[in-house]
Amino acid sequence: MHQILTQLKLARIREINQDWLDRAAAEQMPYPDFLRGLLEEELLSREENQVRRRLKDAAFPFEKTFDEFDFRLRPELNCQVVLRYLADRFITQGRSHVLIGPAGLGKTDLAIAIGPALLKRGYLVRFTTAHPLSTRVLRAGGLDGRAKVLRPYIQGDLLVLDEFEYPPAGPGIGPILYEVIAARYEKEATIVTSNKSLTE
Repeated sequence: MHQILTQLKLARIREINQDWLDRAAAEQMPYPDFLRGLLEEELLSREENQVRRRLKDAAFPFEKTFDEFDFRLRPELNCQVVLRYLADRFITQGRSHVLIGPAGLGKTDLAIAIGPALLKRGYLVRFTTAHPLSTRVLRAGGLDGRAKVLRPYIQGDLLVLDEFEYPPAGPGIGPILYEVIAARYEKEATIVTSNKSLTE
């Protein structure tokens, strides 16, 4: 049985098969209920694995959930307004959200909390800080290498671009950031955080 389940790549069923057989015998479980229970556990396991892979690919620097963000410490933030960025239309309409203010306000925490919440609903999310992204692009070999580095950040459903600064921190960085923002504008959702004021 284990060999067959391995060949079929039913890893979760392979783990729980005996427990379910024992339970089915003890409860005189009907065959359809037994089969449904096994398949539901396999499906749930695959969904959880997929979320873990997408979270790894998203490259968040730490874990933060929306429930952990304490709006009482930031009375200037309207929770109901921020909740709009958890709505599907934020993604489907390619909207943008800019969080601006000095260090320590929780901009990155809030952006990271929004990202996984949308990722767990099936959206493709990427996180990066502006300068390292630009550095990776500049180090890539040729146009093909540059395009390969930029592709996940241009095509994802949501990009969280942290520590966006202007003027850019080095030569060639400004055009790269412009390329990313311009390619996503009104097509894919973007959240930008910056310690600089709007004037700067």
